[in-house]
Amino acid sequence: MFALVDANNFYVSCERVFQPDLEGKPVLVLSNNDGCVIARSDEVKALGCKMGEPYFKVKERLSGHGVRVFSSNYALYGDMSARLMALLMAGSADVEVYSVDEAFLFYRDRQDWKTEGASLVAKIRQYLGLPISIGFAATKTLAKVANRLAKQDKERYQGVCVLDDTNVDRGLSALPLTDLWGVGRRHARYLHAQGFSTAYDVKYAPTAMIKKQLKSPGLQLQHELKGHVCHDLEYEPALRKSICASKSFGRKLSDVDVVLGALLSNVDRAHEKLRQQGLYAGFMLVFVHSSPFKGGYVFHRAQCSLSDHEQSLLSLSGIAKRALLSCFDSKVRYCKSGVLLWGLYSKDCVQPSLFEDKVGNSKQSEKLDQALEAVRKRYGKNSVGLASTGCYAAEYQMNSAQRSPRYSTRWDELLEVS
Repeated sequence: MFALVDANNFYVSCERVFQPDLEGKPVLVLSNNDGCVIARSDEVKALGCKMGEPYFKVKERLSGHGVRVFSSNYALYGDMSARLMALLMAGSADVEVYSVDEAFLFYRDRQDWKTEGASLVAKIRQYLGLPISIGFAATKTLAKVANRLAKQDKERYQGVCVLDDTNVDRGLSALPLTDLWGVGRRHARYLHAQGFSTAYDVKYAPTAMIKKQLKSPGLQLQHELKGHVCHDLEYEPALRKSICASKSFGRKLSDVDVVLGALLSNVDRAHEKLRQQGLYAGFMLVFVHSSPFKGGYVFHRAQCSLSDHEQSLLSLSGIAKRALLSCFDSKVRYCKSGVLLWGLYSKDCVQPSLFEDKVGNSKQSEKLDQALEAVRKRYGKNSVGLASTGCYAAEYQMNSAQRSPRYSTRWDELLEVS
């Protein structure tokens, strides 16, 4: 039996754990630079605020309803996510971490699923203070459906929905086509045109039509809706095809040194992700752009290839600097910078050359990267870094004036009880 565990309104719930007075009140969380709405409590959803809406468009409309607004606090959310996944992994089920607030479980032994789900809901509420919804079913797709039903009707399901042979068709009939996992907008438009409106319609659609229009993914979707497993748990994450790190600035910038500092902080983060996954990159794209919401939008980029001995932080930073200088225009007021690494491959597959002059330099760079990681692990991520990123950090830092304290990861921001 599969199960999907999903934390309800995760970012909002994390804020409420440490500020219980927010329970039952309208709360929303904003994206980087307080730009768009990325999390909403049920009370905010009832006010008609949509996910992804720019905050400046809804600010006035929400102002008279006592809405509490928070800047994104990713340190807190990431730590709470890690604690949630650790609790799930301590249970009897196999676990696949699907996203920051979702995980698939697989139970090998038959149980009373309603009791198991209720126990897990109570345990996570007690240990972490987070409300969750759980959907049990024979496949991952049906578990997604069950989870969605549990969230839509909290009174009926009390956070736990079990779909089996006795009620699966009734559950599918209650789920709109657009809420079905794996059905995108284009396919939804086509299916609507054919008269389909619910997940039940997809389950019993002609197989030949599904195969012709939705190809293999659509066929697998239909099989899963019928209870045939096509997607097992993924215990190891798939090899990434690219790594992107970008940063929006707190204000418009035209000083090349300040923009470079922001860009190199992106390179630092991308390099860290490369090292964590044991990967090298074949190509790098550097980009900067102005605001897309105002006239005269400008997007500048520069691309270059990377060799095996150009994978250290210092090498990548030097290449990124040259790429930025090749496309930078001091007359433009930029609002964001970023770096994209792709053509990724495992560094274990690299065959060094006996005649490569830079092999010795690569070994020294590897030792430097290892030393950098060791210092950061002991003293914190911001304890050491490139000089360019630190000199101008105050100039390009994002706006986060409404961010709550990082209660669980910073000693100086621990919750005080009196």
